[in-house]
Amino acid sequence: TTSLTAEQQEMVELAKNASEKLTTLLGEIIDLSKIEAGRIEFHGNDFTMQDLISELEMLFKHPAHEKGVKLLTYVSPDMPVSLYGDSSKLRQILFNIVGNSVKYTEKGYIQLEIKPRMYEGALDRILLTVTDTGIGIPDDAQQAVFDKFTQVDNSFSRKFQGAGLGLPI
Repeated sequence: TTSLTAEQQEMVELAKNASEKLTTLLGEIIDLSKIEAGRIEFHGNDFTMQDLISELEMLFKHPAHEKGVKLLTYVSPDMPVSLYGDSSKLRQILFNIVGNSVKYTEKGYIQLEIKPRMYEGALDRILLTVTDTGIGIPDDAQQAVFDKFTQVDNSFSRKFQGAGLGLPI
């Protein structure tokens, strides 16, 4: 019921950030376990791509801007306004990939491009392309980054933190 000192406020923020990271990690481990067990569940709902893009921009535009990186999004005008699918899974995929781009891009840009793929006149798939000017992945490591708990730099003192679960999921 009393005000926190600056030091106490800083400690509370550190604890909050650590708990959020732990919760995310646990969620990713659970998701990966479900995928491996063939128990992943999809829940269809109506959503708009623009709402998803707005959420993504709200989360990543500021961290990208702080690094001097432009976050660009392009949604094809051919993309239907209303979609039906598992928006939470799509959000997870987009946030993992764009989050990696923000993490590994120090200058330049990150661009998310979304286009519909039609089959017999109906929307069949969505093509999501993320392009960035980040550090890249060496040719010999490109396949391995999709293995769980794997990162290009697994050294103890690596610059970029993470569990290596985003891309496998």
